[in-house]
Amino acid sequence: MTSGPSSIDTTEAQFVAEFETRLAEVVAGAALEGMVRPLLHRATLSFAGLDASGAISWTDDRFGTWVDVGEAQSIASRILSEPSSEKFGLTKSPQERPVLLTVVKTSSVSAWTSLDPSVRDQLEQSAEDVLIAVSLSHMSDEVEFAARALGLSNLEARVCAALFMHGNIKRAAVHADVSYHTARKALSGAMKTLGVSRQTSLIRKLSELATVAAPPREAVEQIVIDVFGFERRDAKLIHLLCEGFSRADAAKIVGISQAIAKDRFAYIFQELGISSATDLPPLVMSAFAAAVVVHDAPPLLKEARRDRAPLRLIRDADERVIAVNDYGPAGGVPVLIAHSSLSTRHPFMSFIDALRSTGFRPFTIDRPGFGLTDHAPELPDRFETGADDVETVCEAFGFETIHVVTRGGAFHALALARRFPELIGRVVVINPDLLQHDCSNRKGRLGLVRHAFDRHPNSVERVARWTSSYLSRKRIETIIRAGIGDAPADIASFSDKQNLDDYVRSITAFSTGTLSGFIREQRGYVLQTEIAGLASATNWVILMGESDPIHDPTEILDYWTTKLPGAEMKRVVGAGRFLSLSHPESVIDALNN
Repeated sequence: MTSGPSSIDTTEAQFVAEFETRLAEVVAGAALEGMVRPLLHRATLSFAGLDASGAISWTDDRFGTWVDVGEAQSIASRILSEPSSEKFGLTKSPQERPVLLTVVKTSSVSAWTSLDPSVRDQLEQSAEDVLIAVSLSHMSDEVEFAARALGLSNLEARVCAALFMHGNIKRAAVHADVSYHTARKALSGAMKTLGVSRQTSLIRKLSELATVAAPPREAVEQIVIDVFGFERRDAKLIHLLCEGFSRADAAKIVGISQAIAKDRFAYIFQELGISSATDLPPLVMSAFAAAVVVHDAPPLLKEARRDRAPLRLIRDADERVIAVNDYGPAGGVPVLIAHSSLSTRHPFMSFIDALRSTGFRPFTIDRPGFGLTDHAPELPDRFETGADDVETVCEAFGFETIHVVTRGGAFHALALARRFPELIGRVVVINPDLLQHDCSNRKGRLGLVRHAFDRHPNSVERVARWTSSYLSRKRIETIIRAGIGDAPADIASFSDKQNLDDYVRSITAFSTGTLSGFIREQRGYVLQTEIAGLASATNWVILMGESDPIHDPTEILDYWTTKLPGAEMKRVVGAGRFLSLSHPESVIDALNN
């Protein structure tokens, strides 16, 4: 997208126009089953165009290196001849790695907003249908990144990624350029660090982190049935192996004898063309990805930006994973940027750069049930859920005191200050929110959603799963445009493609079905009627823009003046809701003074 946030195409304009009707239908309807979608790297997909006769007419640069084109043609012909039942085919790469094939209409693929424009042009010009190859073994770089974020050594992470790619320790050792003994030792160390007893569960954990998706057992079993054609019993056996159970334990859980289990596992491995259980997690996740490709909702594609996302995964005393981005520098003054209820830990990089250049060390944390951070039990004050995670992260980093900046996370910052007052230095809150109970009039589409929640509080999860199941980059951009209002400063900020990309990235995690944090906090806004304030808030600054498309500024001032006695309240001339983008100097001044 090169044009500013005001641009919107016909399809999305229709979506916006129908939003109220759609929302009312979801609120009044039965519970929806949310779709969990993996976040795929572009390197996991390859494309071939099929002409009107079903013959391969074009392939991208990778296709012929992944699969035998003749065999792929045969599979495509079989899929096209039985479209009602057979949607997938399984083949192998020249490196003997499993590759899944599926066929979709060109019109479906060309609508993917993340598709390479050159690929889209070729397919639209030469293809009636598209044969898509899916191979998660090409995500080894992402797996290595996830392994390092979990605290594995460089060697352990490299060997884990090689095992994910090759499915065999001997081949993994060669790829990682180490001896077989060293590879086994590295894998043993990795399993000990991550608290797993089998290589299969190690690879499953890493594949889920790399794709930001952990589908529930029932979904995995159904996908295995739909993609590979196995019976329910065999699908259960496959999933149990992926979870790290031994073959003997899997047989007991399913309720079959060891003799029958031996035959079933032999059949499963033969049908899938694999020799080791370690091959199963990437293959099952590939099936998960292939199932998404043929779904009405577009797949989620991403590019690696590791240099801009220094991820670290910290485990608490209960072995929960907490996702942190630490932007450094090591000697800077630590500043937690607390995300809103409608986003995740990924911040605006222009603001990160501004903080770093003025001596600060910004870091971000996914609260429980957001992004990559594990779910945590809900506390009576829903916004306090996750406060302990901040303390855990600060102990891990050696932070004795931190500053906090937030837009949309004011209630979380307040709960954090009540719980750990000695930890909190300056707090800068940008355009703080209100509970529904204290808000007489909420404007815009977010206001429509909150009022719907207020009337039907049990609809929060239904609406969240409806919205997330249809998110794509284009739709996320539409949501952003609809939410920023008409403040000139905000419109100008989101005309910068980098700012728009950063916000899209922060919202994209919801598309994978990771919603428990969002649901918890939205219920907090609707169901909680009172939140305790502070006895003194002289270390707090509230920054408000001149234009707010959501709230009445007078109500905000009245509410937060009561909750934060002694806090400094400032109106920033010319600003909207996104002060950290349009007026970063005002935020930095508030931190320093």
